[in-house]
Amino acid sequence: MKVLKIIGWTLLVLIVLTVILIVAIGVFSSSNDDLEILAEENSPSTLKGHTIDLVSFPLTSEADEGALSDFLSANNRVQVSDFLLFQNVDENSDGFNQKAFLVERFDESNSWFSYTKKIPFSFFPIENMRFKIYSGSLTLSKYQATSAVKRLLPSVVDQSFSLTAFSPSAQVIAFKTEDNIDLFLINLDNIQTTETETAQKAFLDYLKTDLIDNLPTDAYVIISGNWNYRLPGILDEQDNEKAIPLDWTHSGWQWIYDQSSSTYGMLLSDNIQIEEIEFFDGFKQNPFRIKLSLK
Repeated sequence: MKVLKIIGWTLLVLIVLTVILIVAIGVFSSSNDDLEILAEENSPSTLKGHTIDLVSFPLTSEADEGALSDFLSANNRVQVSDFLLFQNVDENSDGFNQKAFLVERFDESNSWFSYTKKIPFSFFPIENMRFKIYSGSLTLSKYQATSAVKRLLPSVVDQSFSLTAFSPSAQVIAFKTEDNIDLFLINLDNIQTTETETAQKAFLDYLKTDLIDNLPTDAYVIISGNWNYRLPGILDEQDNEKAIPLDWTHSGWQWIYDQSSSTYGMLLSDNIQIEEIEFFDGFKQNPFRIKLSLK
């Protein structure tokens, strides 16, 4: 009996210590996220001309070092693009740090990184248990920004009280053109666990009213990334994907997306003209390169 009691008390102490450790990790995790953008400046160049090349790329765990190296080596125009917007960039994807790889690969570019996911542990699926799941959005550019902020998007989960909550957010990075007009890149990752009409309305209202409508009226605006809702014009019979209304955008604004990626795409303000679009396959969601003219 004494042995059983000792074992029982030992197990209880271990369980209590484990719970305390999990809570401590969660509190530390959320307290070190907030609205921080980790910036690294390597280039003082300013934006010249009225034509830009931009790449948007939703990463997944399948984008390991070999796949990313092969993709970049085979597509030189991606490597020399003016702006690169990555989402779901993992710091520990099966032992591979996607963020560190990309920052090192583009070591002459300026970089801006912010977290959208800081989860202490995941026991599901049980055969693929992981600890310290940290990922986020990464923007790279050869040009110097005038400002860079992270904006939290409306969430269906109170992030302050959930150790496994995502942090849907947008990086809003501003540049100045040679005509002294603002160019805003919004790297969007509306990562959510559920999709409801209420959540969709809150997200779209915030993006349009609180974010877009507060930018200068003559600014160039590019929003690209994971919208989490089916983009306008894409036919999809899945009930859990609520479509963004066709009339949600301002008049003249343009959508860009691949039909195979129903929730991933780009929105351009009406003072930007599309010159070229190139989609790349071989990934779960297809990245794309676009050449744009600033009117």
